[in-house]
Amino acid sequence: LPALIGESMSVLCAAPQVAAPAREHIAQLFTHIGAIAWVEEEAQLHTVTAISGSGPAYVFALMEALQHAALAQGLHAALAQKLVTQTVRGAALLADQSPENAATLRAQVTSKGGTTEAALNCLVQGGLTTLVERAVAAAQQRSEELSATQ
Repeated sequence: LPALIGESMSVLCAAPQVAAPAREHIAQLFTHIGAIAWVEEEAQLHTVTAISGSGPAYVFALMEALQHAALAQGLHAALAQKLVTQTVRGAALLADQSPENAATLRAQVTSKGGTTEAALNCLVQGGLTTLVERAVAAAQQRSEELSATQ
């Protein structure tokens, strides 16, 4: 879906015998729909699928959950959607433009004893990292299964 607005993430892989000009030509084609990266091993594409192929759905699921939480706290639907959409947009743009990694940016937003720390503690206690790792592993495994049947 992000390709529809020129913001996809495409990861390419080519056999060693593919010449550099051919690689450059293929890369140039994919830049029209977003960013590109290369992997050396085709097997890595299963992980790529689990992250950037399925990733937009993970982000949309988080957005749905945040919108639901906003509604549960009494905000109206239009405001909840705008708050969540702009928050995700701003965070993504900052992460893209910043030299800092996500952990550092998260720490910069998290005041000791503040509201963000309280929320993040809840997410950590709920096993967010483990849950995401399991979800990515499930998507990767399914990608491998689908690949084996073709």
